[in-house]
Amino acid sequence: MATPMTSRPKDLFYFLFSAMFTTSMVFMDLIPLWPKAILPQVLKDNHTWYLTTFNDQLMIKFEPWFAAFLAVEALYQLPTTIWFLSAIPSENPKFPARALTYASISFLTTLTSCWAIWKDGDMTEMQKYILLGFYAPFAGIFGFMAMDMSCRIQAKMAPKAVKGKKRV
Repeated sequence: MATPMTSRPKDLFYFLFSAMFTTSMVFMDLIPLWPKAILPQVLKDNHTWYLTTFNDQLMIKFEPWFAAFLAVEALYQLPTTIWFLSAIPSENPKFPARALTYASISFLTTLTSCWAIWKDGDMTEMQKYILLGFYAPFAGIFGFMAMDMSCRIQAKMAPKAVKGKKRV
């Protein structure tokens, strides 16, 4: 029987983050990948407002590397994040390994995006700071999650000390 998430604060955070991030992916990040014919007008308007307001050059220029990152987000991160919504509450034993892979990939793609924003010459300093305020917390969360999952996996793999014998 699973331990209540209220007694597992990190897991509760990962669950709430996954629920929020799933929504964010579908209705913000992945808009450029939606077929235009089925994209609701409200999402088109929201995307246009975002681009005009924040001048996000990653979305505007849509370089091949960034398009590849969005493909990874759509084909790997989105299904994995949805899976987390059932895996975390049930304490699925596969969660730490899958979350380590997910968080590592997400950290690297988000960190790369932050670097591209910082180095972009078509944004003002203020626009860069605002966009980094959107992107960087995700990099921090993914980095923390990767370290946490690595520690969880290591703890399960570490040999147990035998009474009276020292571990090597």
